[in-house]
Amino acid sequence: MEVWGGNQSVDVGFEVTGIEGWIHSLPYHGAPRGGDVHFVSMCGGGRISRFCVADVSGHGEDVADLARHLRRLMRRHVNKVDQTQFARTLNRSFLKKADRGRFATALLATYFAPLHSFAVCNIGHPRPYLYRSRTARWQALAAEGSNPEHSLGNIPFGVIQQTEYQQFQVELEPEDIVVITSDGVAETRNAAGEFFGEQRLLECLRSTTDPSPQGIAAEIRASIDRFAGSRPPHDDRTLMILRHNASEPPPLTLGHRLKMVAKMMGLTPSDA
Repeated sequence: MEVWGGNQSVDVGFEVTGIEGWIHSLPYHGAPRGGDVHFVSMCGGGRISRFCVADVSGHGEDVADLARHLRRLMRRHVNKVDQTQFARTLNRSFLKKADRGRFATALLATYFAPLHSFAVCNIGHPRPYLYRSRTARWQALAAEGSNPEHSLGNIPFGVIQQTEYQQFQVELEPEDIVVITSDGVAETRNAAGEFFGEQRLLECLRSTTDPSPQGIAAEIRASIDRFAGSRPPHDDRTLMILRHNASEPPPLTLGHRLKMVAKMMGLTPSDA
């Protein structure tokens, strides 16, 4: 079930089991739609939620149709049980539609409410950031052992058909926060041509005074606007802020239990 998704200008909150969030997306030069795609879904049982931010190369109306196609692919294949299989399917389908030279980066994340687990598949996308409430510290969210300065994840969609994707997993604690962005945030330029960059984004996060998803999104936007001055965004820009409130999923109905048993026995397609 899609909760929210699109590639249009938006500034809105949402809530799924265990997570409350905020999405801010601003297409290039105020266009109605752009190349950034945001997508949030939750299964009917309220146990599994998926969060996606993707960025088609190019910006604004020039790539809006391709971004809409990527969103349709996400809706069609989001129920695949394995997130890496979801990524492989998106890549193959995107290759069939994309013009030569076009590609898309993406950050796919799956939250499993009963275990409070958060699985991340980074497909050539800017790294997300994680706030640990227990230590009151922000950190880049990357696979353990990866180089935080150079690791951007897997090969983007639309480059090579036979591409394997990997994911890593963290356990979220109450009040932990995840911040996902498109590259239009870090690559915002000021009058001197300098990039806003990851370091300024991290400094902004560390100085935030409002821990709500809406408040964090507003403070990032304000920091970007101060840095860029009167310069309009040079690219599509998207923020997705997720705060872990650790709410519990509703009890499984008999119908959901029977469906889960049927899948385990192979009586229904695993990604139906």
